[in-house]
Amino acid sequence: MKARIRRLPRSLINRIAAGEIIERPASVVKELVENSLDAEATRIKVEVAQGGMERIAVRDDGWGMVEEDLSLAVQPHATSKLASVDDLSAIETLGFRGEALASIASVSHMEIFSQTAGASSGQVLKLVGGEPRSSFSQAGTPGTYIEVKHLFFNTPVRKRQLQRPATEMAHITKCVRELALAHPEVSFQLSREGKEVLFTSGHATLDQTIVEVFGPDVMSELLPIGRPDGEFSGFIGSPNLARSRRDRQFFILNGRAIHHVGLQVVVERAFEGFLPTRRYPLIILQLRLPPQRVDVNVHPTKREVRIAQERELTGRLYHAVKRTLLGMSPPEWDLRCQSAGDAVGRCSEGRASTSRESQVRYQLSSIDGGDHGRDESGGHPLLSEQLVVLGQVDGTYVVARGPDGLYVIDQHAAHERVFYEKSLDALDNAEPARQVLTAPYAYEASPEEFETWLEAGEILEKMGFEVEPFGDHTLLIRAVPALAGETLSPASLGDVLVRLGSESAGQDPHHAAAALAACKASVKAHDPLSDVEMRELLKALGTTNKPMTCPHGRPTVVVLKKDAIDRLFRR
Repeated sequence: MKARIRRLPRSLINRIAAGEIIERPASVVKELVENSLDAEATRIKVEVAQGGMERIAVRDDGWGMVEEDLSLAVQPHATSKLASVDDLSAIETLGFRGEALASIASVSHMEIFSQTAGASSGQVLKLVGGEPRSSFSQAGTPGTYIEVKHLFFNTPVRKRQLQRPATEMAHITKCVRELALAHPEVSFQLSREGKEVLFTSGHATLDQTIVEVFGPDVMSELLPIGRPDGEFSGFIGSPNLARSRRDRQFFILNGRAIHHVGLQVVVERAFEGFLPTRRYPLIILQLRLPPQRVDVNVHPTKREVRIAQERELTGRLYHAVKRTLLGMSPPEWDLRCQSAGDAVGRCSEGRASTSRESQVRYQLSSIDGGDHGRDESGGHPLLSEQLVVLGQVDGTYVVARGPDGLYVIDQHAAHERVFYEKSLDALDNAEPARQVLTAPYAYEASPEEFETWLEAGEILEKMGFEVEPFGDHTLLIRAVPALAGETLSPASLGDVLVRLGSESAGQDPHHAAAALAACKASVKAHDPLSDVEMRELLKALGTTNKPMTCPHGRPTVVVLKKDAIDRLFRR
């Protein structure tokens, strides 16, 4: 019988490796720039044409390579960054696998020029499909220049999978942003078709780099977390900066831009109650951990890492983010706004101010004239005056006079917050109460809802639902949750399934049940309230943990300060 196993040629091995490492043009940029950073470059320039599909060029002022190193650099598994197996347990460089440059060369036309400091000339190496075509000396400046043209010219299937040049350029821009934020001490320049897209000066401060990357308006909305000398530090964006995508979440570990689901989830969990559904926070987080705690050798692109003692780290991060959010000032009315809806959309979230939060909580809780509104340290009341209810606008907003201006409260959002926290306490302290239906309720689920029920049946049971399948896509409901005196309708199962099936819902059944019950049970817009009911609502809101937002993240209170009123009347 003829032998079937054969050794693959080097060119094919390199193309297979390229498929693992080089997913798109942004992957090329990442690998080349990381090599520049490992070479201790202080200035890195990236030039792109046609989204990187036609041309990518990276120039740096790093060490440079001698002729012998240059010829080895494009060979598989040739590297200056590892010497032994022991080095894998404490990797301190960004690139280390060795085959990245060889893989890129195998699917492109590549030209490399490199010159070391003090040398009178450097060396040029040209390759096509990974095969050397010419090599010669040439005078230049110290550093390395690598040009990659016609990416995936010999792998048409991979080339067809690329998206429009604008989309590929967006991926490249995000990649360079990550690297610039990870290395504020390095100057980055990114240009597209000869026009500058991004520039950082390399002044070695994260604050300055953020301003250069995102602009001063974004910087003014950032809240600091952690300590510069601790295991993590950085910034979270106020709720105003939340987006419908996660494209402004940056996690940097020991100078390496990473993707880490655990860190991402814990930050988004900390924002629960501060943001609406499917809105994602901005975060720029720098982590500094001993190399022995980090395993970066788990994925070819080195973006996914494993962290030892991860649970302890994410726990500290969660509490740091939560403390910062709880300390935010309430929204203030923007005089440029034309309507209450605009005011909510364009209000300015202040920097962390625990005393301000305490003041508002005191004003709300002292409506009955009591003296229990004190700061967390147990000292004298923060403010001696009370909120005085003035009335109701459009049956939707409660208006009150405070010592520093007018307070406008969304009655539905405020009642949602009060009811949500009561429901959550009930769920945390006891088995979920449920109401058995006198007759089973048949719910016709969509295919997506039915799949969610198959995956989340245990969560629904913990919430208080009793559900069983009845046919292909019908769910038979025998009992529903009863929370803080409010029994959910059987039809609300659909709302719960949508919430559990959404990308950002998390897996907390108590939160899902309490938030839904609060929405269903709360007073609605256009519901008339008596003076007593309005005062009781504001007093109850003052006793909650997060009086400034409803469970879905919308604001409950907007403040129009006295000096702002004066400006409106040009006083």
